[in-house]
Amino acid sequence: MEKGHKVRRWFVLLCAHMSMVIFAGTYRSLGVFLVEWKDYFNTTSTEISAIITVLAASGLLSGIPSGIVITRYGCHYGSLLGGIAFVSGTVTSVFAPNPLVLCFTMGFVTGLGIGSVRNSAIVAIAQVFKKGYSRANGIALAGGSIGMMVVPPLLQLCIDQYGWRGALLILVGIQLHLFLAALIFRPPQRGNMPEETQTMPKPVVRGSKNESKEHELEPLRGVHGDDSKSTFSDVTVNHSSAKDISQLVNEKKNVTQLNSGDDMTAHSHVDTELDESTDHDEIQKAAVDDHERDTEHGCLDASQTPTILNAESEDVTKNITKESDIIDKDETEVVKLRHGPSHEHGDGPSATYASTRRPSRVQRGLSSSGLSLFGNNIGFCLLNLCQITIGLCYTGILTHLVASAVYDGIDQQSASFLLSVFGISNLIVRLASGWVVELHFLSPEHLYVLAVVAFGVTMIVSRAWSSYGWYVFVAALFGLSSGLFKTLNPVVLKRYVGMKYFARAIGVFYAFTGAGDLIGPVFAGALYDASNSYDLPFYVGGSILIVSSGLLLLEPPLTRLKERRQARSKMDSDEAAV
Repeated sequence: MEKGHKVRRWFVLLCAHMSMVIFAGTYRSLGVFLVEWKDYFNTTSTEISAIITVLAASGLLSGIPSGIVITRYGCHYGSLLGGIAFVSGTVTSVFAPNPLVLCFTMGFVTGLGIGSVRNSAIVAIAQVFKKGYSRANGIALAGGSIGMMVVPPLLQLCIDQYGWRGALLILVGIQLHLFLAALIFRPPQRGNMPEETQTMPKPVVRGSKNESKEHELEPLRGVHGDDSKSTFSDVTVNHSSAKDISQLVNEKKNVTQLNSGDDMTAHSHVDTELDESTDHDEIQKAAVDDHERDTEHGCLDASQTPTILNAESEDVTKNITKESDIIDKDETEVVKLRHGPSHEHGDGPSATYASTRRPSRVQRGLSSSGLSLFGNNIGFCLLNLCQITIGLCYTGILTHLVASAVYDGIDQQSASFLLSVFGISNLIVRLASGWVVELHFLSPEHLYVLAVVAFGVTMIVSRAWSSYGWYVFVAALFGLSSGLFKTLNPVVLKRYVGMKYFARAIGVFYAFTGAGDLIGPVFAGALYDASNSYDLPFYVGGSILIVSSGLLLLEPPLTRLKERRQARSKMDSDEAAV
């Protein structure tokens, strides 16, 4: 079973990598269609560019709903819905008669699949890779860089050969591979597991805290594991064997149940007797040997049941009474265990089962969407705030990197090569980032801050010289630093919110990233218009990044302050109760 799990997780990694290739290839390749659509529909660049704006806005809106779908139904449903949105939007775009229809089909419908495809791949990796998650995440996200480098030239070649409609149909064929990823993301069913694996009881370590909880909860589960059909009187009757009684006399606290089902009932009705002078220690030893033999060979038939005699009738009655007393004493504790307050670890939302007041629809909506994390998790708040500023500067500067090189006198063909340098360096660091994190010389949070600071410093010093060699060096630094913090995004987020809230948190996180991406190009363009130079956008953007990166450094002291306040509040409430 362990070997099958290891094989499956490598297939999940392959499909996650492929999903990121398709996501980035679809999201970043529309630029090659803009010129064709402008000439075909005889319209302005503003109207055609609105398609990409609608696509980005739709992808922004799809982040939170995709997190809800993945949390409730799983990554395979998220990938399936994303594939349906991608394929349906691209296919209908083939028959679009005007740019307005393209805005709806290629912009809105296709954009709805962005959040589902990307988030499903990231969450699937986090679910199957408990060990080596950083490396697996880096390999999966490297698919985004490959998609940006490979798919646009491929589609340009298809446009030259088959026209823009034929190129869209070829893109549909690439997107259909998302359905294969959805099948691989589907978790294995328990019904397909070997029977012995399904029926094998959970091992309980002697002397551990879980042992006493197991013994307390066992009487409530009934003969066939049904909680609602079990009573304390039935437990007393069915557990009256000498084996159980001897353990109750010695341990004084635990109510044990050694077997389950009808076999246990048959085992408890023993109709042979030992001599009354049988030593009590021998009875206990025979019971332990019997239990070990049952564990090794399965439940014994009635004909194979070893002969164990009850002790004197007075002792049996006395011990059964003790057993009933223990059960009555622990009944309140067991009910409290099952229905009492239960709090989640970490900063995530906690649920109080003892409360009779149902949460309102607004509270349930905030919890299911992940927005409630803003009120409980300091690290999550700071990371999203930092991500808005990163999206603002990252997208804006990359949009104007080629234009700034042309502004400094570099020819357009050579300037376009800067994006290739950026993509290659970005791919290299994404593949290597997992191994860098595994070195543990810095925490993922500190590596993230260091990468953002490096990106901001590179933006500032990029305006020092205007030679082509310097621009190539700057583009490589941009790719290295951005590739590192882009890959560390899910790693840091998972450390802040935990696996339970990761699917919802990733949807909110990329929604805030998309908000920065939408504003970034306009922000950089406005700064250029105000100064008629690219110096101001690069200086302002770099300074904002350096300052915003320090927000994550505030997380540890703010968390400690919050814990101290909670501890003080708890002490005050305890004193008031006394």
